[in-house]
Amino acid sequence: MFFPRNANAGRTPKRKRVVVAGLALALVAPLSSCAEKEQIVIGVPDAGTGTHGGQRMEEELIEPLAQEYVEQFEDISEDTPEVSTTQISAEQRIDQLREGKVSMTFGCVGELLDVLDPAKGRELREMYAAEEKPDRVKWRDITHSTMLSALPSELAATHPGAAVICEDDTLPQNIVALWAKPQPDRYELRAANNVAGGVSTEKLRATAAGEDYVQ
Repeated sequence: MFFPRNANAGRTPKRKRVVVAGLALALVAPLSSCAEKEQIVIGVPDAGTGTHGGQRMEEELIEPLAQEYVEQFEDISEDTPEVSTTQISAEQRIDQLREGKVSMTFGCVGELLDVLDPAKGRELREMYAAEEKPDRVKWRDITHSTMLSALPSELAATHPGAAVICEDDTLPQNIVALWAKPQPDRYELRAANNVAGGVSTEKLRATAAGEDYVQ
């Protein structure tokens, strides 16, 4: 017997299609949002070896400084990034940044100049030693700007900080963070500069000792 074909057979009702599409969008949206979230991987260097033969950085101050960066980045309210840390060799910081293995790392202006341009580092040391009472602020800025000029073009650096975590006093050794361009964005730069301007050597020592820091 022949039955007339139902015109709607095999079709998904329009309302049902809209609901299904809506559910699909609802599921995809959070996944897209997560995928686009900025990730900052901080390369935490080891103490390394300085030009004077001893440790390049004070080992007990490295982790407290790394934690200061982590806390500042996690406080970014605009597009808060996902922040993590990884241990790297002080000698490999520049290569790790250039290869994209870490987003940022840190060190001291004088010792980083030694890594980037040893000849210029020796030249500045001679000039610094020749002054009877060198102006620490002036020489901090000279050392920082010289370090900047030695940076590969694809890297950027923040302002020099107040804290000092390197033991070599033959040049200013204020902390500085290094980034691979195009980062940092303005929020990340502000967070890094908050560490530079708001964290002292004394605070890092107190943290290392498990003590509360009072200014």
